[in-house]
Amino acid sequence: MDVAGHSNVPTGNTCWNCHQHVQRDSPKLAPLHKSMDPNFPGYDGKPIEWVRVHKSPDYVYFNHSAHVNRGISCQSCHGDVHKMDVVWQAQSHSMGWCLECHRAPEKHLRPLEEVYNFEYGDDDVAKYSKDKGVKTTEDLGLKLKEQFQVNPKESCATCHH
Repeated sequence: MDVAGHSNVPTGNTCWNCHQHVQRDSPKLAPLHKSMDPNFPGYDGKPIEWVRVHKSPDYVYFNHSAHVNRGISCQSCHGDVHKMDVVWQAQSHSMGWCLECHRAPEKHLRPLEEVYNFEYGDDDVAKYSKDKGVKTTEDLGLKLKEQFQVNPKESCATCHH
């Protein structure tokens, strides 16, 4: 996600590397166990059949890593997936929605080490700022916008190739 221009769902092996040890007993991981763990009741060894939730039209160019590596969190585009029993498209991903973010990215910028933290919020801002005027995630976002030199384009050619 932070290297490639697009994001893919990882293979079962990639998930299994951690989840054979971490959150092993979570019922949400039953499909992974069924696919990867020969000792799991109902094991079939078949790859998980993922259902694609987010898809851009073919004419849209979106570079996933460019956003993640500048402090745009997964939540900004995908919502609170960690709270979803079944992942659904939380944002429209329309051209207008994208432009709103390009016009005010400070609303979504985070320190890079917080991009994958789904619990990040205003309470975390203090540890990133020595500036007493920074009290909210948006205040910090304005500082990060300057620090990261974030200047998103708004021209049609930015996304339409």
